[in-house]
Amino acid sequence: MTGPPVLPVRDLPAGPLVVAVSGGVDSMALLHALRFGPDPRTDLVAAHLDHAMRPGSGGDARWVRGVCRAWGVPLASERLPQTPKCEAEARDARYLFLDRVRRERGASMVLTAHTADDQAETVLFRVLRGTGIRGLAGMVRPREGLSRPLLGTWRRQVETYATAWGVPHREDPTNRDHRYARNAIRHRLLPAAEALVAPGSRNSLVRLGEIAARMEDEMAALEEALLEGCLRRSVPGRMELDAERLNRLSAPARRRLLRHAARTLGVVLSRHASDMAAEAVPRLHPG
Repeated sequence: MTGPPVLPVRDLPAGPLVVAVSGGVDSMALLHALRFGPDPRTDLVAAHLDHAMRPGSGGDARWVRGVCRAWGVPLASERLPQTPKCEAEARDARYLFLDRVRRERGASMVLTAHTADDQAETVLFRVLRGTGIRGLAGMVRPREGLSRPLLGTWRRQVETYATAWGVPHREDPTNRDHRYARNAIRHRLLPAAEALVAPGSRNSLVRLGEIAARMEDEMAALEEALLEGCLRRSVPGRMELDAERLNRLSAPARRRLLRHAARTLGVVLSRHASDMAAEAVPRLHPG
């Protein structure tokens, strides 16, 4: 006879942790698992940002505050003074808020409740927008001060956990609005793909993200080795490369190196700019 389900949220860092909580089933299940799981944590801070993008969002914030009070979890909550113009702007504001809460509370990490389904949806969304290898990695690549402990867990597992433990949550009505790209992918494109094109599409998309992340890691190591061989001098905001050594590289390697060098300086080169820079190298002269 098996016991109640658990969520795999082990191997988290010591010190206070900030848990991003929207009120939805994923984030509430994550907070519950951390607070009341096999290794209950008492060093948690919940963080909720009201984006003010729909009627009723203030009610969600008050509801989250009540649950956190009942669970004995401190809450950092804010409402944006100005409504974001789009989902991307809302996401940027949310991550800025979460990182600020992390720093103010002296926390080691922000935890979000993204699942394997979110990863599959992200990869497909970026495929449809024509992303490169870096974008195909989706959410696999780590971000400083941020962890996604449920990224290897499927949404159905989270929902099973929430049902078994009676975890309270609120459903955002906009999650069913297919005018939002994420919802159209979740409720229309992926189910159609699995039913009509390739069963197991979600698994395949997650695997594609893992392959892309691994490839990016391997290429990053090669780029660093190439840069080290061509670098003459580097000071903040400026990098000098040996034109003769650059010229000895193949055109693809030269493009990759120049993109990496530019990215190191905080500049993202487009494909056209990379081509122009690589083609200009043979024409360079000392001085």
